[in-house]
Amino acid sequence: MANVLVCCMCQKNSSNNNKLMSNHIYYFLVLFWVIVFPLIFSFHKKFYFVDKWNLFIKSVFPVAVIFIAWDVFFTYKKIWWFNQEYITGVKLFNLPVEEILFFFVIPYACVFTFYNIAKFIPANKIKTSYTRIFFTLLLILSIILAVYYHSQWYTFTTFLLLSFTLFYFLFIKHDNIFLNYFLLEYLLTIPGFLFSNGILTGSFMVDKPIVYYNPKHHIGLRVMNIPIEDFFYGMIMLIWITYLFYIGYNRKFKSNIQSGQSIYI
Repeated sequence: MANVLVCCMCQKNSSNNNKLMSNHIYYFLVLFWVIVFPLIFSFHKKFYFVDKWNLFIKSVFPVAVIFIAWDVFFTYKKIWWFNQEYITGVKLFNLPVEEILFFFVIPYACVFTFYNIAKFIPANKIKTSYTRIFFTLLLILSIILAVYYHSQWYTFTTFLLLSFTLFYFLFIKHDNIFLNYFLLEYLLTIPGFLFSNGILTGSFMVDKPIVYYNPKHHIGLRVMNIPIEDFFYGMIMLIWITYLFYIGYNRKFKSNIQSGQSIYI
C-alpha cells in the first residue's frame, strides 16, 4: 500500500514538474507565434525580405536599446513586473531574456508588414487628409492625457513621448507618405498585438498574467486585459523603428513616390 502511495505521489510530482516546465516557455511561445509566419514568408519570392535583414537590424537596434532601458527602469520601480511561473528565469539587465527578445521580434513582424504594404500599394492610393486628421486628434488627446495623468508614470511617459513623436512627424518632418503607410501597418498589426499582449496580460490561454502592471501607474482602462497605454507604447516604438527602416531606402523612395508608384520596387 505504501509503495502505491509513493508511486502516486511521484506521478503527481512528475506531472506538476512537467506542467511547470511547459509554463516556463509560454513567453517564448508567444514570441515564436508572432514571428514564425513573417519569418517564413520572408523567404518567399513575392514577399522577399531576407536581403533587408541588415537594414532592419540597423533600424531596430537603437530604438530597442532605448526601450529596454525604459523597461529596466520601470521594472526596477515596480511599475510592471513579470510572473516567474511563465518565464525561463534567464535574465539580462534584470529583465527576462524573453522581454529583451520582444523588442526585436515584434518589430520584425511589423516592419515586414510595412515593407509589403508599401511594396504593393501605390503611394497615391492612400488619402493623406484622413491620416493627418487621425494623428492630429491623437496628438491632442495625448497631450491632454499626459497632463491630466501626470502622477501615473506609465500613462504620463507614454503619452508625453507620443505627443513629442506625433508633433515631430506631423509638423517637422511633414512626411505624409510615411505616415500613410505607417498607419496602415499599425492597423493591420493590431490583431497580432491583441493576440500577443492578450496572452501576456492573462486575457486568455494562461491562468495568470505573464506581465503585471502596477494599478497606481496607469489609467485602469483596458481592452480585454491589456492596459490602453500598451497600444500607444507600441506605437511609439514601431513608428521610430519603421521610420529608420524607411529612411534607409530614402533615395529609392523619392523616385518612386514622385511617379506615384509604391515606395518599394
